[in-house]
Amino acid sequence: WLRAGKPGPAPKLWATGLAVALSILIILLEFRFAIRITIGVFAATALYAVLLNRAQKKGTL
Repeated sequence: WLRAGKPGPAPKLWATGLAVALSILIILLEFRFAIRITIGVFAATALYAVLLNRAQKKGTL
């Protein structure tokens, strides 16, 4: 870009940002249902861990 004699900053930053944004968009569109399932599994696992910790503190385990 700079060797071509173009004035201004190199377009690396906005080109990288555009590539990242399009990648995220494609992932969200393609794996929409899988992402929901994954988030649900993470939430269920976290809830189970909290319940186990509470039960262990009370001495019921």
